[in-house]
Amino acid sequence: MNFIPILTGIKIVATKEGVTLTGSDSDISIESFIPTEENDNPRIECMS
Repeated sequence: MNFIPILTGIKIVATKEGVTLTGSDSDISIESFIPTEENDNPRIECMS
């Protein structure tokens, strides 16, 4: 059985503004940002 990796690396960066997810392989890189708030409504709860 041959497996082809979809992503060879995933990077997660969390800040007070939100979370950035970056995935990449040898050909392409994708990035997505999830804000902590949208329209003044919390979407992510920050734990200290």
